[in-house]
Amino acid sequence: PSRSSSPTRSRSPTNTTFTKKQKPPNPYDDIKYTIVTNDGKHPSLILLVGLKSLFAKQLPKMPKEYIARLVFDRRHTSLAL
Repeated sequence: PSRSSSPTRSRSPTNTTFTKKQKPPNPYDDIKYTIVTNDGKHPSLILLVGLKSLFAKQLPKMPKEYIARLVFDRRHTSLAL
């Protein structure tokens, strides 16, 4: 069988100037996190008190003393956002 010869076409675009679209800013890029342990230092204690208040607010039926005991335990590690 014979093949008919067809003209070859260029598959590349004629206009080769491309512009990159700028992505909109991601609101999650500004989120910072820190791992907090009870090492007795003032900055850590401030964060732990804030975490204790947050847990108490979100878990109103849980006793405050129990939350404090867990958060301030020296073997406990918390992730603060």
